[in-house]
Amino acid sequence: MDPGKFSVARLRDYCIQSVDDLNGEVNIPFYLKSWQEILLFFNTMGSVFNFLTSDVKSKMNTVQTSLDDDQIASHYQYIGKMLKYELDNDLIDLVHYGKLSGARQLLRLHRAFKFVALLLQGLETSLESDNSHKIASKSYEHSLAPYHTWLIRHTVYFALRALPSRKTLFLRLFGDREETDAKQELNSAVDALNRTYELTNSLYDQLNLLDIP
Repeated sequence: MDPGKFSVARLRDYCIQSVDDLNGEVNIPFYLKSWQEILLFFNTMGSVFNFLTSDVKSKMNTVQTSLDDDQIASHYQYIGKMLKYELDNDLIDLVHYGKLSGARQLLRLHRAFKFVALLLQGLETSLESDNSHKIASKSYEHSLAPYHTWLIRHTVYFALRALPSRKTLFLRLFGDREETDAKQELNSAVDALNRTYELTNSLYDQLNLLDIP
């Protein structure tokens, strides 16, 4: 697989590797690898996802900076461990938008992760006659839209109209592979993304951190 080109299978594998079932944890380095792959997916879709790409990179960099700091890196290997560390050290502002904590930045990635999972699921279950713009708009509506202002939502819905057609997207993602085979691969990737999402959501929910500003 070309490391510079998006791979559904590679995204699936990173998500699978991010889940530590034994300890009920999500591995942050593999979670970030999943996001690196998702950024390649955004590039495949064209400039329409520019509204997300720069923001995602910024939030990834915040978390990566903590991973690269030898003094605190051990606290940033797993999401649950990171959340408890930042709570214990008063690094999370629970009331105001302020501190750019790992918890806050990763929560924003988590919300966008749901958008990606829904979008891939929409492509997996779509018919040849379906409109990619409508698939993406519905995915956005049920993930990121509730956290955006009316102006941002309006801008995003307008931008999504520039998505390539469903046929073009499948060609970009899978080349000349049979659609049945492509959908099977999408299905396995969506299952892996959902598992990562659900466990991450649970870790935040256990500590009442799903709504931090």
